[in-house]
Amino acid sequence: MMGEVQKRGLLYELKGGYRIDMTEEEYREKREELGRIAARLRVNLDVLDLLEKDYRMRLIVLSLASYFGFEKITGGELLKAACLEPKEGVNDIKAFFHKAGWMPYYLEYAFNDGVKTDFHDIAEFFFDDVELYMDMSEFLSYLRLPMAVRLI
Repeated sequence: MMGEVQKRGLLYELKGGYRIDMTEEEYREKREELGRIAARLRVNLDVLDLLEKDYRMRLIVLSLASYFGFEKITGGELLKAACLEPKEGVNDIKAFFHKAGWMPYYLEYAFNDGVKTDFHDIAEFFFDDVELYMDMSEFLSYLRLPMAVRLI
């Protein structure tokens, strides 16, 4: 079981067992196949390509779609799907993206009910202001893939 956990890493597989730990060259070679998988997941890969420049992050977004679709995702669900343990004193969503090394601006985030500010009100500053990010990221409640990347 431990080997499987290590192998899966951060959302290791797309639906159907397609691995996401490939090189950029492999990604380019499999672009057509990934496009078909993205279409089955209802993700518009062309839009995702415009939003996300790093192929590894595109794969993680596709993996998020394979696990959760376009539903709300809590931090606990993210960590469980990625085979990660929660960190004491760190918001689960923040912990996931810290491990991923990236937190995409184009996902839809929401704060806990106790926070009187809507995420959309501070979104343009959230990723640029380190102090704001450190303070407010502790209150993230859920995220979801935006309809902008959904194949209509």
